[in-house]
Amino acid sequence: MILYVILRDNQGFPRELGVFLGKQFVEHFLTLMDSCDYTTVKMLWIWYRMSKRQYRSAVRQAALEIDLFGNEHENFTKNLEDLMSTMQESLCTSWSCPTRFQELLKRTVIINPPHELPPRDPIQSAVDEFFCPKILLCTELGCDGLREFSQRGFCHGAPPFVILNMQQWRSEELSYVPYHLALSQHRYSLEGATLFNKEEHHYSAAFQIDGYWMHYDGLRSDNLILLHKPPELLLLSSLVYTRASDK
Repeated sequence: MILYVILRDNQGFPRELGVFLGKQFVEHFLTLMDSCDYTTVKMLWIWYRMSKRQYRSAVRQAALEIDLFGNEHENFTKNLEDLMSTMQESLCTSWSCPTRFQELLKRTVIINPPHELPPRDPIQSAVDEFFCPKILLCTELGCDGLREFSQRGFCHGAPPFVILNMQQWRSEELSYVPYHLALSQHRYSLEGATLFNKEEHHYSAAFQIDGYWMHYDGLRSDNLILLHKPPELLLLSSLVYTRASDK
């Protein structure tokens, strides 16, 4: 649902996303969402995207069971191809290090909560930590050198949207969720969030349209409701930010 809102609200984003997921897939996705055919959309995602990876060996089995409401990061985020891929290079100061030069590729943006709450925005601080250069002790076996990490950057330029995996964060660490985020020399704005109900083992979504907050829950009869105030983003699975216009 949030992906649909992003693509409909940002004219150039379907073309950008089509480079990674295929123009035909994006067009089919938007057509089905326009007609509110959400179950077919999930099946489209499974057969077009997920079957390429985790279901490749099982897709021909006669009794294949797929959890349509399973972990969103396994089902969705990891299947966005290289949209959010980042690279960070590292070099060890020891010439005897068995793998002195390394390239560290990440396909998703997973930020960890700080050990101590920083004086400023903890989410922005965690994003900065993910991308910033650093020097750490080398962890290669038998090496006592220091490993210097470069600034992390997106492999294909700043993506139209970024999904932050927030599964490791507790509610008390989310007292403040920024509406704007500085990321890889670009400004991103909060578009929405996915919420996880542990008791029902179920995801729902909150997102903004024209400045108004909406909540979508596919298991409810009244599945799309207008919120009279911004939601409390405490039971977070992910935060979704869209790239702001350069204008």
